[in-house]
Order: sequence, then C-alpha cells, then structure tokens
Amino acid sequence: MFKIVEKNIRIRIVFEKNVNFRYSIFKGGIDFRCSTFEGEVDFWGSTFEGGVYFIFSTFKEGVYFIFSTFKEGVYFIFSTFKGGVYFWDSTFEEEVYFWGSKFKGEVDFSNSSFNIAKFEKSTFKSITKFTDISFGQLSFLETIFEDIVFFKKKEKDKDKGIVIFNLVNFKEPENTTFINFSLSKTSFLLTDVKDITIIAEAEKILDDYLLKFIKEEKELFDKFKNLLNDINELNNKKNYPFTNEKELQECENKLKEKNQELDELTNKIKEKIDKKYVNFDNTNQYKEFLRALVDIISPYLREETVLKEYRNIRKSFENNRTFVEASELFIYEMELMRKIVVPNYEKYKIIIWILIILISVSLLFGLYFTMMLTLLVISLLVISYIVAYLGITKYLLKIIKYLKELLEGISFDIYKITSNYGESITKPIIISLIFVLFVFPILLPNIDLKAFDSVGLYIYNHTPEPLKTTMAHYNELLGQTLRAFFQLGIDKDIINSTTNPIQKEQLQTLASYEWFIRIISLILLGSLFIAIKRRLERK
Repeated sequence: MFKIVEKNIRIRIVFEKNVNFRYSIFKGGIDFRCSTFEGEVDFWGSTFEGGVYFIFSTFKEGVYFIFSTFKEGVYFIFSTFKGGVYFWDSTFEEEVYFWGSKFKGEVDFSNSSFNIAKFEKSTFKSITKFTDISFGQLSFLETIFEDIVFFKKKEKDKDKGIVIFNLVNFKEPENTTFINFSLSKTSFLLTDVKDITIIAEAEKILDDYLLKFIKEEKELFDKFKNLLNDINELNNKKNYPFTNEKELQECENKLKEKNQELDELTNKIKEKIDKKYVNFDNTNQYKEFLRALVDIISPYLREETVLKEYRNIRKSFENNRTFVEASELFIYEMELMRKIVVPNYEKYKIIIWILIILISVSLLFGLYFTMMLTLLVISLLVISYIVAYLGITKYLLKIIKYLKELLEGISFDIYKITSNYGESITKPIIISLIFVLFVFPILLPNIDLKAFDSVGLYIYNHTPEPLKTTMAHYNELLGQTLRAFFQLGIDKDIINSTTNPIQKEQLQTLASYEWFIRIISLILLGSLFIAIKRRLERK
C-alpha cells in the first residue's frame, strides 16, 4: 500500500487492529504518543521526513520498520514492545532515542545505519541483534540485556563511530558477542565484560585516552561542561510554564549566544582530539560526543575504573583463548597501573636513571670520584628539598613516600625492560644471552686490568693483552659465569689452580662481582619464569 501523507499526524488512540503504512511517505511529523497498538504495526519501506514520536506508547504485537528511512529525530521514549521489533536495513539520519523502553520480544536492527542513537535505561528481554550496523554514536547507559546479544559492525565501518556501554548488565554474558568493535572506539566503563566474547584487536582503550585527554585539556573541558549547564538552565527556564514573554525572549537570545559559543568551543576541542580515537564527519557529532563525555562517561572516569575495564577485557580475551591479544592488552593495563602506583615517578625518571647508571659505572670501573660526586648531587637535591618545606617530620614522611614511589617506579621499569611485564619470553632470553656470553665473561673480568684505560693506545698496540687472554681462556670464564648465573657459585679451586697470572686475576675479578651476576640472574630468570608461567596458564 503506497501513501503520501502531506500533513502532520497527531493521534492519541487505541488501535485495535493491525496498522499498515507500507511504502508510505510522511512529509510532516507523526505523533502517536500515549497510544496503544493491539495488532501489528507495519511501516515497511516507509520514509519519514518529519519527527517521529512514539512516547509512552505500547505495542502488543510485532513492529516492522524494515527498509525505512528517518530524516528527522525519532523518539521511542518509555515505550513498551511486547512483540518482535524489526528495523532491518533502516536508516536514521538524525538522533533516535529509545530511553527507558522495554523490549519483551525479539529485537533486530540488522544492516541499519544510525547517526546518533541512545538506548539508555532500556531493557531487552529476548534475543537482540545489531548485525552489520554502522553509526556515528551509539550509547547504552544502565541498559539491561537478559538474553542472547549479538553486536557486529560493518567491516568497512569498524574504525568509525563511538559506542558507549556504561553500567550495562549482560544477564547472559556467555551468549553475548561483539565483533568488529574497535577497543579504541568503545567504552565498557563499569560494565562487566569478562565472560562475553569480544573479537577485536588489542589496543589502548577509548577510556584510557579520554582520561588523559580530560587531564591535559582540563580548562577546555570544564568550560564546555559549564556551557552545557548554562544551556540546560536556560532551556528549563524557557520551558517553565510561568515564564512571561519578555523572559522568554531573553532566554531565546541567551540560548542563541550560548549555542554559538558552544559550537566555537567544540571546533576548538575538535582540533585537539586524537583522530585515532574520536573522528566524526561533522561538528554536531563531535558536540554530541562531548555531551556524552560530560554526562555519561566523565562522572565515572577514574584511573581505577579504567584499570578495571582493561582487566575485564583482558579476561574476556583469555576466556576466549585469544592469548596474543590478552598479552598485548596486559601491557597497556600495567602501563596504567604504574601511573596509579607511582604517579610522580615519570617526572624524575630520566634523572633517576642517569644517577643510577653513573653510580653503577663508578662501582664497576672504580671511578670513586664520579660516584662521590653523584652522591653529593643527590644529597644536595635532598637538602634543598628539605629547606623548601617547613616541618621536618612532615617532610621526612614525604621523603620516605617519594623514595618508596621511586623504588617502585624503578621496579616497573626493570619489569618492562626485561620481559614486557611478564608477557615476553624472548626478551629475558636475549638479555640473558648478552650478559652470559659477552658482558660477564669478557667485559667484567677485565675491569681491573686496564683493558679500557686508553682506547687510542690500545688500538695503536693492536689488541690489549688481557683481552687476548680472555679469548684464549673464554671457556673457563664462561663456565664460571654460568655457575654464578645459575646460582651454583664460582668454583674457588679452579681460580687457585690457575697458573696464568692474567687469567687468575680475571677469574678473581669475576668472582668479586659474583653478587652482581647473581642479582642480574635473579631478575632475568625471574622474568623468564613469570612469562613462561603466564603462557602455560593460558594454554
């Protein structure tokens, strides 16, 4: 049945029979708020050029908006669907709202395209399918899914659009699947997803980026937030029934100014947003996303909640045996954890490692003047910090806290360097081979034998004698290195029985640094053990 409806339709009625508007074109808006549909509702192949309102409406049988196009806003607010709901191959060019709606039958939005869609505080009681969909922004806040759920983005659009699942409850997580939803464009904040199936590449999640963005652009973000509050207050005043004409006109003028200011601020913020995470086609989509960031995401956005989100997604990967993705995601999780545990460490990280390297080199090569100078610099920094603060007790407690944080920060660095937080087996093996085959048996024994005194002189005299001895007796040095590295202890009898004076001194030098070899060994072998254990646990 083909119809063209030129006028607006506004009806409050109970439809006792089936409603058939197949292949119709609605030039104006349609308003069926507070209506009840006893039979099926069929808008197959229809086009809606005006707004569509089904607010507080009840549908007792199937609802069909298949191959339909909505050119203006669509409002299914606090509506109840008792039968199946089908929006196959439909296009929503503006906003669509399903706030507070209840879907008691099957729901299917397969092959549909959304601009901005909001399913907030809605309940889906039966099988729900969003298959091969595309969208600008999709948000589910405090939404409940009680049965099978399937979400899949179109392959060509998998890196487009933002989707928000905050405070969502999946009652059947083992029957819930997400495919082609990029983690860099999906928020699962305060949503338990560890038992659902997520098929996606491992990458930094959207909320991790937003957490950083809000901190770095706090001034702009707060300004946007305040502008939104002003606009909301003006809208409330404008809609207040006792507002007179003069006040109404003032509200309209102020709203116009504030909205213009909001657009300008949105464009300014848009330039600072990383397009890998947030990339829309127009300013309005950016503005709506920033609204969602203010109203939906930011109230719950904390380092702890983002860490929990990482952990849940990683467990989902592990439960679904996608261990490579789980391993990569664990590294992002640990990077965020170190920011929580050692928030001030990054500021002084470079200075700390320069000082550590200077002290280590000084100890190994006997450069005691350099070591004393380094310790003096550290002491001066500590004293100047003390002078800068009043209250010695309070200050000392602060120093202890910072020292603890610095040590933890160094531990995080070592853990990352040696094994990528226990996720790499290759790194500890390669580093161990470098130390065991080169550093310990070749460099370490020659530290006290002037093998490094004057590079130019030794080049002139060809190969240094100690290094010649090292190459000639490499097997003995390697053997003792391996004994120390694997915690067996250097054999003193072999040192005492050696007749070559240079070789004997090399072995004695190696023995004097046995403690150093053992410490390096514990770090590397411990990292290797953790990495192997984690791999085996995931098999």
